[in-house]
Amino acid sequence: MRKPFAGIFAVFYLLCSLWSGLSAQTEDELVDDLSALIRFQTVTRDNDANRAAMEWIVEELAGLPIQVKWYESKGFPSVVITSQETTSPKILLAGHLDVVPGTEESFQPKVEDGRLIGRGAYDMKMGIAAALNIFKALGDDLNKYDVGLMLTADEEIGGFNGVKYLVEQGYGAGIVVMPDGGFDWNFETQAKGILWLEVTAEGKSAHGSRTWLGENAIMKLARFLIMLEEDFATEKESGDDYYTTVNIGTIEGGKATNQVPDLATATVDIRYTPKYSSDNMLARVVGKAELFDGIAVQEKISGGSHFADTSNPLFVSFAKIAQEVADIEVGEAKSHGASDARFFSGQKIPTMVIAGKGGNHHAEGEWIDIADYEKFYQVLLAWVKENGRK
Repeated sequence: MRKPFAGIFAVFYLLCSLWSGLSAQTEDELVDDLSALIRFQTVTRDNDANRAAMEWIVEELAGLPIQVKWYESKGFPSVVITSQETTSPKILLAGHLDVVPGTEESFQPKVEDGRLIGRGAYDMKMGIAAALNIFKALGDDLNKYDVGLMLTADEEIGGFNGVKYLVEQGYGAGIVVMPDGGFDWNFETQAKGILWLEVTAEGKSAHGSRTWLGENAIMKLARFLIMLEEDFATEKESGDDYYTTVNIGTIEGGKATNQVPDLATATVDIRYTPKYSSDNMLARVVGKAELFDGIAVQEKISGGSHFADTSNPLFVSFAKIAQEVADIEVGEAKSHGASDARFFSGQKIPTMVIAGKGGNHHAEGEWIDIADYEKFYQVLLAWVKENGRK
């Protein structure tokens, strides 16, 4: 007599066996592709290395139904790969290949204790390798989807000739996915904007023994910077643990110990929350400078903040799939840093910044958890399949 449910258990066992085999194969491919990307020494401003990595990715996708468009701005290469002839796919997977400098050894990937270690593994070649494998998995069915992959080479120095340039060329999306933050499975709901300033104080030189004949530019600059620091200290006192900060990065001034300095400069790094903008931050600093004679403020770099609405149905879908496919509960987090996501969200394009488990980015021993990396790939693939059809 046939035992009840024996057939069901047999089918279940077979499916589990097939999944295990597929999982191992996928893991090997993911590790191999990420390792290959790490070996490209794509340090920012090494445009040849960054272009070579991009060319390798394009070659990996050769024969698939894709559109490939190359761009260059001030020597920095970018490439956009799409499944349709469009500059605004339903889903755009975006990432930067450039990394901070590292030792020669850091560009030789190694596997230890379930981790893949190497420069750029977490920031952010993991996300790029996952996106590459999603395109491979969709294969000849890519033309049934409306997806894109945008690769740039200058995020570590601001992204102005990468994502910003491409957005100015008309690129957009229904939603952008950027695994460059939101670490450990957290949607990045906010990321601070950035404003770098150079402050110059002018004084009057005199002999160091006759200070009353001169005007000390260093002391004037110091008084201004203390006033600025005290003004921004009120942000911390607001009670919110996520607040706007100001850092005095460098100070230069004076030519000799026995001379009253007539010129002094400082660089200022302001990181502001999404409730502010670069314009009102600049106006705030200039307003303080106008209280002094001979202090000028010059903007050097500015970049907007990032904000994400996690009630967006596509965010909800991702969280649901993460729970179903990988038994992972997606959380939320705020970032004190900045990323290229700001260029998309600044255009009101929903931008999902999220990544899996890893650590030591911008440091020696940068790593990702291999098993978690595969989970991230499987979740992202399932989400693209559900939401990316044309």
